[in-house]
Amino acid sequence: MKINLFLEVKEEFAFEDLIKKIAKLFKDKKSLSLIIVNDKQMRDINFQYRDLDKTTDVLSFPDTEEDYLGDIFISLDKVKLQAVEYEHSEMEEFARLLIHGILHLVGYDHIKDEDHEVMVKKEEELLKKLFG
Repeated sequence: MKINLFLEVKEEFAFEDLIKKIAKLFKDKKSLSLIIVNDKQMRDINFQYRDLDKTTDVLSFPDTEEDYLGDIFISLDKVKLQAVEYEHSEMEEFARLLIHGILHLVGYDHIKDEDHEVMVKKEEELLKKLFG
């Protein structure tokens, strides 16, 4: 998988190597775009596309092009906040969000409880491969 990275934040970004490792977990030959934003930008995107006037941690927008999966937006502010809240590293939180976003693009969802369980199991499996 090829992940095209776009930074829309002015903060230091230290996850490039992690993104490459995550891309290797997915055997898919398709590409996607990963856009890193702040909470304000995420709130604007969430309102524009989902009519929700609040920020969120990750948004995935699937695409119908043959070799392109879609776009994933991740709030760097949420990565930092949730790492503290869930008591793990920013690296792990970023990995969780990116993997979650990719799984949405490849067809996983969590609307129904049984689908949620399948998606969480797949996320945990991929995180274990990544971090051991």
